[in-house]
Amino acid sequence: MASPTVCPRTRLLTLLALLIGAALLFYGAAAHRVPVRKAPTPDQTDTDRAAAPDSLLLLSEFALTRDVAVGGVIRQPAGDLQRTYSGSTAPANACPT
Repeated sequence: MASPTVCPRTRLLTLLALLIGAALLFYGAAAHRVPVRKAPTPDQTDTDRAAAPDSLLLLSEFALTRDVAVGGVIRQPAGDLQRTYSGSTAPANACPT
């Protein structure tokens, strides 16, 4: 039984569609930004944190995934995300590896 032949044009179009899809997926993950509140300082109250205009960071999906994996981001009861460490310190190491 002879194997079916595939037109080179069909292979090229299939490969091109896969490459375009992968590029769009990568672009979406890299370009999408998620707002995350900075870690509070000990002298800040909840009102101070909410009123501070610079209390939000915009993290990419890649950075957010890394921070969540090591325990550096938590979800607050209100539903927003908050970092558990400041920029000068290292994140917690919740990941055993």
